[in-house]
Amino acid sequence: QNLMPIIDTGTFRFNTAWHPEIYRVDAPDALKPAGNRGITLLRYRENEFSAAVGYRGGHRSVVFGFPFETIHNEQDRARVMKSVLQFLEPD
Repeated sequence: QNLMPIIDTGTFRFNTAWHPEIYRVDAPDALKPAGNRGITLLRYRENEFSAAVGYRGGHRSVVFGFPFETIHNEQDRARVMKSVLQFLEPD
């Protein structure tokens, strides 16, 4: 799966095929932001559905439609986590 970033993650892939070290994501979820403070953070490239959503209100949260640990390489996982942590920081 290719992902199009909304937050500053760059493009990355997560595992959807057999791999000896990373389990396969058979059915990634599409998510819909809730309320007026929910936003799409990542989109799946092939259909532009939301792959990750975030919420900024009295608290902040981020939810992915696929397991974070299935992101292909360590550099991409670090870059995505850095962007998520920046999103979660208070203003």
